[in-house]
Amino acid sequence: WIDTSHPEGSLLNQFLAEIEQGAWPGKDEAVSLLEDPAHKELLTSLLFESLNYDGPVKIASEAYRKIRDRHLGQRRKELARAIESPDSGDGVERGALLKERFELERQMRQPVVFKF
Repeated sequence: WIDTSHPEGSLLNQFLAEIEQGAWPGKDEAVSLLEDPAHKELLTSLLFESLNYDGPVKIASEAYRKIRDRHLGQRRKELARAIESPDSGDGVERGALLKERFELERQMRQPVVFKF
């Protein structure tokens, strides 16, 4: 669901991979992982930005929800166009598209809960 065509997405994807592999050096050493100057600049700006937040779990949950909803919302739009298209095929194909759209909408209504 992470859009890696943007620097923020590719940076997040890289850091998640490092964490998954157990190679995360911590935020203070994270710049050493980066080769791309744009990524270094982005990370530096994030590290020196003063954040005021209620809690990291709340922020992570909201960020994940936004990423998920953006991804699912794009697919939902594609499905709506396909359903409305006169070329959408027979009733069975249209029914499968409607079922997938319904499932996406159900997923988007589900709350995001992180437990640590």
